[in-house]
Order: sequence, then structure tokens, then C-alpha cells
Amino acid sequence: MGFDLDEINKILRTNSQPDFNLLFVTPEKAVKNSLFMPLLYNLDQRKLLSRFVFDEAHCVHSWGNSFRPDYLNLAELIKRFRQTQERSNTTKIPIMALTACDSRDERGKINKILGMDKDCSRQLLFKSIKQRKNLQYQVLDKRKVNVEELINYFFEKYPSGVGIIYCLTRLECVKLAKLFGDLARPYYAKMSEKRRQINQDKWMNGKIRLLCATTAFGMGIDKENVRFVVHYSIPRSLMDFTQESGRAGRDGEPSECVLLYDFNDQFRILREIKEGFESTSFKQIKLNNLLKVLNYCEKYCDDYNKNSSILPPNRFAKIKNLIEPFNEKEINIICIILEKIDQIGNVKLKNLFQFFEQQNYYNEINYEKIIRKIILCGYLRISLLTNSFKRPLPLLSISLKGFALLEQFKILIESKEEFIKLNKELEVYLIKNNNEIEEEEGEEEELAIKLTNNLDLLDNYFVVSSRC
Repeated sequence: MGFDLDEINKILRTNSQPDFNLLFVTPEKAVKNSLFMPLLYNLDQRKLLSRFVFDEAHCVHSWGNSFRPDYLNLAELIKRFRQTQERSNTTKIPIMALTACDSRDERGKINKILGMDKDCSRQLLFKSIKQRKNLQYQVLDKRKVNVEELINYFFEKYPSGVGIIYCLTRLECVKLAKLFGDLARPYYAKMSEKRRQINQDKWMNGKIRLLCATTAFGMGIDKENVRFVVHYSIPRSLMDFTQESGRAGRDGEPSECVLLYDFNDQFRILREIKEGFESTSFKQIKLNNLLKVLNYCEKYCDDYNKNSSILPPNRFAKIKNLIEPFNEKEINIICIILEKIDQIGNVKLKNLFQFFEQQNYYNEINYEKIIRKIILCGYLRISLLTNSFKRPLPLLSISLKGFALLEQFKILIESKEEFIKLNKELEVYLIKNNNEIEEEEGEEEELAIKLTNNLDLLDNYFVVSSRC
């Protein structure tokens, strides 16, 4: 019913038996309205209150700790209400928490926030199989995918189907929607509520075939003929990815979920986390979630991993648990990279990538994969340069874990001519291009570059969180 709490309060107080069975309320409405708690007590006294239901219960923790704190406030109100019942020796109103993105860890957090951890012996847990065999998942190299061709392919393959493209920013939403003209519309939080509803209705009614949206779209959406969901950039967590991609194929028909992976997209999310207002502990949770996404992409991305690595020989058995499956040549290169970054300090990531794009020492070696791997395993720390355009510029420095690796295996750098040459050329290139940081980013006053402190949470991210 589309009434506010004042109207609902009048209806419930004047009718001994209301003509509706469910009352839907947002956390914000409940917490900010002084009538909500008296209404609960009134309904309870009249035996009309039978259950508290939290739909999409994972939001209690994930959203409650970030941009919708009233999820936590509502949970606290419900806990206090039930404690009052307990003190008065009346039967506590049960709580039902519903989610499609539950994990053991998430379940524990939800239980604690809602106060359900006190009644574990009386809990009933219902689970269903999460795997949906009609969904086909792919992780593709974003740099090698023409998104217009990809979406047109889906349009042709599924002539009666519709799709969603998830983007990190509203600018991406607008840009992609323009690309597909009358077939698409954007959807994001800062759009007017009226415009969002119009665009959503057009998509739901089949008047457009594609919605280009941020994570603001999708909660509670159940449309049968969604045949494809594309993530234009990496999601913030695997839970988000599961939730958003799961909007495809709700009718059980074959559908496709594609994640376009660019390693550099992570830095936009890192900047977002760094500038957020959440607690340090919750930021660490978000960083850990991001790391899981990156590891997932590295494992399954078709193009990134098409050149399978060679297992290390027996003489490198000690290193196996650290950076498996690199071979002897690759380990030498890793040690050279770590040594040079240790000497120079704060090396721009793009310079490292650019240097190895130009070299031709070993064509069979995937240098880009090596660099990504040693970052993800925590041998290098990441600091972010930020400017007034909010463009993240990652810098690399060696971590304590990297120091330990370098000290242990530095002796393995062979005195081959090509390695001596590689060592020297890398040093010259990095020094030359690193000196251009001030020139490149500092000429114009509006850039206002700020280097993150070495003790910043982001600097320790890959060291603390990695499990390599």
C-alpha cells in the first residue's frame, strides 16, 4: 500500500482487523518516524504482529556499514523491541532473513546485527542450490572486446530478449546508452526518481532492450526474458557479481553473463574505498572483497590466461607456495623487477607495463601476467596519486613480503647477457620516466597531486589480504 506511516497508523488503530496482511517499510522510513515503535507495540498487544522479515538481508551488513546506515539503526530498534518482549515474559516476534547471496561469513554477520545469534538453538536454516545451470559465465579481456559488437551479437542471438550492462560510473552509463540509441537507456542513483522509473518501465515493458546501469538498479527486479548481463567494469565484490549477474535467465532459459576485465579498473574502486567515510575495518572488508574479484578474473579470464604458465623445476621447490607456477626465467625477471623498484621507489605502474610491452627478450613470457601476479600476491604495495579530475594513478613500492622474496632468491638472477641487459634497460627506463611525474602531472595547478602516506591502508592492502 502506498501510504506513509502516519496514514497506516490511523488505519491500523481504527480497524480491529486490517484488510492487508503485509506492511512494507524502508529502513529510513521506520527509523526516522517517531510513530514506528509505538505502532509495533500496538500491533503486538493486539496480536497482529507475527513476524519481522528482512528481504535482501545481505544489505543489512553491506549497505548498513556504508551508504544506508539506517539498516543498522532499524536492526537495533528491532533488537530492542524483542528485548522488551523478553523482559516482559512475552513470546518474542520471530525474525526471517532472506537473501540469495548468503555465505557462512555473511550469515554470521547478519545473525549478529539482527540479534539472531542469541537464539541459534532455535534457528531454522533453509538453503537451496545456488548453481543455476542455465547461466553461462565468461570473463573476457576488456581491452580486446568491442562492446558494441558484443551487445549487437546478443541482440541478434536473442531477438526477444533484453539485457543489462553494469557500469562503475554514471558517465559510463550515459556513454554506453548513447552508443545504442533508441534501444538503450541509462539508470543511476543521481538521476531523478521520475526519469529512473520511466527508463525502468520502458525496459520492463520491452520498449527498450538494454539498460546501462550502476548498482543502483536491480534490487527486487524479476524479469523473465533477461538473456544477458554484462559487467563493463569489475564489480566491487563477488557477492555483487552473483546478485547482478543472477538477474539473467530467471525463467530457466539459457542466458549469458559476461565480465569485461581490465586490471586497471581496480584503481577506481580503490580510490572510492579510500575516500569513503566507512570505518577502517569495513574498508578492509571491501578491499578483501575486491581482491577476491581480481583473483577470480585472473583465474578465469580467457585472454589473460591463454598462455598457461610452466610449473617450476625441483630446484625452485621452496618458492612453489609463494608464486607458483612461475618458471626459472620468470623468477629471474620477478627478482629484477623487485630489485629495481626497491632501488628507485614509487614506480608508476603504467611505466612498468610500457617497458615490458617494448622488450623482446623472451617472447614466450607473459610479462603483464607476471606483474599482475606479484601485485596480487602482495610482493608490491600500491599507493595512489590522486588529482582534481579524480583520476587514480597507481605507484608501486616493494613490500616486506617482496623484500623477503628478493633476499631469498636474488642469488638466482643468472649472469646471462640478456638478463644483464634487461636489468640495466629497466633501470634506465624507470628512472627516466619516473622523473616525469612532476612534469607530467604537476605542470598545471588544478592537478594538485597528493601522494598517499606509506602507512595508509591502501599501501598495505595486497600484503594483508593476499593468500598466495
